[in-house]
Amino acid sequence: MAAGLSRRGVLAGLGGAGLTLGLGADGALAGPGATATLSDWVRISPDGTVTLYTSVQEMGQGAWCVHARLLAEELNLAWEAIRVEQAPPLPVYGIFSPGYGTGGSSSVREMYGKLRRVGAAARVMLIEEAAERWKVPAADCAARGGAVVHTPTGRTVGFGALAEAAAKRRVPQDPPLKPRSEWSLIGSEAQRKDLPPKVDGSAVYAIDVRLAGLLTATLQQAPQFGAKLKSVDHAPALAIPGVRRVLEMRDFSLQVPGQPRPYLLPDAVVVVADGFWAAKKGLEALSPVWEEDAAAPDTDGLLFQLKTQALSKAVTATPRGAFAPGEREALQASLAAKAEAALSVADRRFEQDYVAPLLAHAPMEPLSAAARIKPDGGAEAWGGFQNTSGLRLLAATLLGVEVDRIEAHTLFSGGSFGRRYKNDYGLQAVWAAREMGAPVKLIWSREEDIRQDWYRPAGFQRLTAGLDRQGRLTALKIVGANNNADYTSGMVAGPPHDLIQYAGPAMCMAGAYVNSPVPGGPWRSVLHTGNAFAVECFLDELAHETGIDPIAFRRPLLAHAPRAVRVMEHAAKAAGWGRRMEPGRGLGLAVWSSFSSVCAQVVEAHVADGKVKVEQVWCAFDPGTAAHPDAIRQQGEGSILMALTSAATGEINLRGGRVVESNFHDYPLMRLAQAPRMQIDILESPDAPVGGAGEPMTPPLMPALANAICAATGRRLRTLPLTKAGLTLV
Repeated sequence: MAAGLSRRGVLAGLGGAGLTLGLGADGALAGPGATATLSDWVRISPDGTVTLYTSVQEMGQGAWCVHARLLAEELNLAWEAIRVEQAPPLPVYGIFSPGYGTGGSSSVREMYGKLRRVGAAARVMLIEEAAERWKVPAADCAARGGAVVHTPTGRTVGFGALAEAAAKRRVPQDPPLKPRSEWSLIGSEAQRKDLPPKVDGSAVYAIDVRLAGLLTATLQQAPQFGAKLKSVDHAPALAIPGVRRVLEMRDFSLQVPGQPRPYLLPDAVVVVADGFWAAKKGLEALSPVWEEDAAAPDTDGLLFQLKTQALSKAVTATPRGAFAPGEREALQASLAAKAEAALSVADRRFEQDYVAPLLAHAPMEPLSAAARIKPDGGAEAWGGFQNTSGLRLLAATLLGVEVDRIEAHTLFSGGSFGRRYKNDYGLQAVWAAREMGAPVKLIWSREEDIRQDWYRPAGFQRLTAGLDRQGRLTALKIVGANNNADYTSGMVAGPPHDLIQYAGPAMCMAGAYVNSPVPGGPWRSVLHTGNAFAVECFLDELAHETGIDPIAFRRPLLAHAPRAVRVMEHAAKAAGWGRRMEPGRGLGLAVWSSFSSVCAQVVEAHVADGKVKVEQVWCAFDPGTAAHPDAIRQQGEGSILMALTSAATGEINLRGGRVVESNFHDYPLMRLAQAPRMQIDILESPDAPVGGAGEPMTPPLMPALANAICAATGRRLRTLPLTKAGLTLV
């Protein structure tokens, strides 16, 4: 791919003639041209090959497959005939954040309508071109199997033969989409596009990158967050055969244009060698001395800080939108006063605190990236980047060049869950390549991956409810705090809230931002996991306190949310909610809305002698439209297992500002024998927006499990993981 990424250059690189269609920055459909703000999502070559260019980073979620079937559906083309390639990192390919990247369960919900429109426009243009050649009405023609067919006579002409001429036609801005009744691919099953290369070994990951003169590096970063490298003797590493150099990264700070705070990387020692084993042995031979803070917090200190600031500095959340001067502040005061007034006159007041620990991402493939400096002073990088636009901007700032001189190749990755959205590892590879004057592939060890994560923020929540004499909820106040993540701001869409789907007469949510040296970042469903645990467990407590069935207690609070009621009742029915359970066995329920999707889960757990066996999980999931049901179920299974792993043993602990855990022996993943049976039922709402699938089935599991344990034992869990309560998953 060319470094100077103009649209004309991309078209030339894609092979010249043919029909290319794309979307402008304003979402308008566009054909060939020299305008740099246009991108090409689909190309039909003269030989009939149809190629989809996607900016989505394939990390195992199967988004490539869904994108291909959306395009194929509108072209009436066999799904197997669509080739999928990674698009060049042009900003207009971006669908997230904004820019070229992947996250927020946006791959399908953002591209569902766009790719269908592109496919439909191409279909219309091909049909119009064929009809004009035949001098017949376009209404008598149809696209079928890679060709346009004249229905009355059966004449056909292939897409490839029409492509170049069709490209010169007017691009329809509102092409007719296929009605749902005629779908043959959307909603059906098909093999994923990313599986064959993963099976035959042709898939390329960062660790597979091979370049002339490529060196390999590994590193140790400051073991205490915020510590500084004081000194390191290079000689022991240089005595290891194959070791080329020891690099010291100190006081790394970049002031990136448009960003209010500098971008920082921790101090680190980097060993560069001819191969990974030599680099690893060289690093192990070193004894770097770190200047540390004796007062750095441990886990209890961090949690105390969260609680203290949540209860003293929480700011009331308001719906998103524009406010006149003073209007937001007045609304905040009104919401808080209304909740306090309702609590003060409630017949009963009920209050509990909930705590969520730090969680690591721990993807099966540790972080890695390769980079080289180009003759023009720019750079080229390879890796499983979730935020390619962000990496290009960082690298350009580091090297002092324009962003267009930074090439970044987005590769497959073995899991991410939000971790690869942070670009520290990619930027470190670029820095090492610049320091060495040679291409460098940087590979993090598993220990470094776990101890230098951008963790799911720890959280504290205090929930206070007011109840009337009938046990109905009359007020709900929630205050919370997370380290380095804003508990409410930017995640509030309107009454009720993105972080809580319930609505009531007096509901108030407030949060505090707690600045901490412990990095916090996106973790599968961001803050929804910790908040769902607190809210759904608290509502279950309220139901039991009042003697009302947990489903009946929730139902009036969801009167405005029929989709949530529907999935809740479906999951409960599938699990046989209300059936008699033997001692030590219980059912627990939770329902949560996020990323435009709605999910309810029921867990059946058996508890005996401190051992917890999760027998089955019933999941009802409404994504609006299920473009690829099997992929959604796969996402659900992965979400449930990840959430169950985290609920059982997931916990990152701090001692003196250092992370205690280091590998899968003390940050274990669930074993096959511990996995429950899972039933995932998809309930579509065709009139609703298309929702995400990669994250929304994660939040309900943790509270559903805690509620099931309470139903089985009468014991309430308000802090995870299970090991905190002396429980073990079996």
